[in-house]
Amino acid sequence: MDEGWHVAEMILTVQVAEKMKLEAQTMASPPTSRTAVLYSYATQAPMAMAIPSSRVRFGGFEVDLRSGELHKQGIKIKLHDQPFQVLAALLEHPGELVTREHLHQKLWPADTFVDFDVGLNSAIKRLRDALGDSAEEPRYIETLPRRGYRFIAPLADRPEQGTPETQGPAEPATELHAAMEAMDSPGSAASSAPAPGARGARIGWALPGLGVLVVLLFATMRFANPPAVPPAGAGVNAAPPSKTQPAVRSALLIEHPSANAEANELLQRALIFIRFQYDPLRARPMLERALQLDPNFTEARVYYALTYIIAVEGGLSNDPGDVFRAEAELRRAVKEDPEIALAHAMLGAVHFYQGRLDLAAQELQQSVRLAPSDLGGRMWLLVLGRFLGDDEEGARATRKFIESEPLFWPARYHLGELRREQGRIPEAVSEFKKVLEQDPRNSTTLRCLARAYLDAGNLPKARQTFARMRPQDAQNFRARMVRAQLHAVEGKGALALKEMDEEVLKHADLQPFAALDAAEAYAVLGETDRAIEWLDRSMRKGDDRAAWLRIDPLLANVRQHPRFKQILNSMEFRWQQRIALAKQQ
Repeated sequence: MDEGWHVAEMILTVQVAEKMKLEAQTMASPPTSRTAVLYSYATQAPMAMAIPSSRVRFGGFEVDLRSGELHKQGIKIKLHDQPFQVLAALLEHPGELVTREHLHQKLWPADTFVDFDVGLNSAIKRLRDALGDSAEEPRYIETLPRRGYRFIAPLADRPEQGTPETQGPAEPATELHAAMEAMDSPGSAASSAPAPGARGARIGWALPGLGVLVVLLFATMRFANPPAVPPAGAGVNAAPPSKTQPAVRSALLIEHPSANAEANELLQRALIFIRFQYDPLRARPMLERALQLDPNFTEARVYYALTYIIAVEGGLSNDPGDVFRAEAELRRAVKEDPEIALAHAMLGAVHFYQGRLDLAAQELQQSVRLAPSDLGGRMWLLVLGRFLGDDEEGARATRKFIESEPLFWPARYHLGELRREQGRIPEAVSEFKKVLEQDPRNSTTLRCLARAYLDAGNLPKARQTFARMRPQDAQNFRARMVRAQLHAVEGKGALALKEMDEEVLKHADLQPFAALDAAEAYAVLGETDRAIEWLDRSMRKGDDRAAWLRIDPLLANVRQHPRFKQILNSMEFRWQQRIALAKQQ
């Protein structure tokens, strides 16, 4: 897996989890560097509150006042806290005037200093958008000028307080239903409950480290290689039989659906290819069609942009235009709804590709502020910190991340890469093997494990690890680059150059971490000038891993080159400048 891909896979996975009603941020002690600021965002933990239990139905909508959720025809609709509180207040007094003053008191404490009118108007607009309502021709919420609002739609019979509901969300239509039934069938999922210490009640995927939502939503989405799933009760992470795993069909819920039913189904079909088959190229036409049917379908637009990012990060595309296409779609999505955390995190990824690291950090931090439980934004901040060279700070933050989310394999993989770049190969190998216990065919981790063996000089182990990859995974651009490094170390220069063809190098110039991979391969081949050229590209992209360059075994042939020393000095100077700037702030 390319390091940046953490964001896409983690954000998609968090979309499966139930939304929190309220979220709070817990900040760490004052950081000592800019990347420490990133880590403090990445390791914060969310909190939640509950409200009284009750369900209300009107039109095609169902409101769960206890969980703070709104569904339309069984599809979950994204609605933030303040608009939901407004809806709840209106439903408490259907057909009656609810004054603006009452809503002010409900939404903001007495000691809150805020422009109440602007804030309330914004909350009402977002609520109407979610309901597909309008102020001019209201179906649900009527405005009484200068006085307040009234809920005017008839309510269906309300279940008794606390009465459990037995009917779940409506199933997606046609082949979607069959596909989800197949994914939920016996043998496709393991035991379901969280391992001891895992916060499974908060995040759906943090249930069994060996179950569907952990691996399918990470590994298959990224690598198209379904995991081996042990029988229930096997292994240390096996769950007690008393727990139940969320249905895989929840992965296809749409938070903010279109009014066009066909557009919703197209998005759900696309999510199958994105999340379960890692086939963004097949998902993309479906999303294009959904946007033709409803040009204002913001959630479909975000996933449409995501297909371009997945293709680049997964080694399926080396077209720089894909990054700009993603950026254009994401900017439009943020303009339509500035509170979509996924869009901000993906914009952070775009800025990372473009070398605009300060902008990347801003977007990622905004993503975390909007959705503190979203592991994608938090993980990307750790990835950015690694690129900026704060390996020890990054290792501490990543260990803290793993302690809170022990079944989240990208964090463990990331820790393995940090250890490898510190020269602590046994620890790196140990972390990679823990990931492979969950998913033996995780191609990202197999690639990194092969590289760890290569750094240690254990060429037979490196070859054996590559042989474990599925053929299609072994052909992505990033895997081919590491295989070129292996051929170079083995003295097979012609094979190395054949692997490292023009298309592979084009991808290396696009993906920030991959530029150093090219420099390493050329250094081993003895092509010093080309190695220095790629090192210079890596440095210009913002790569400040100076400590790793000092000990990287594949750079031994160029370490005494004058230009190498200049690059190293430049990286170290930038790192020191960041620390000095952070201390001044």
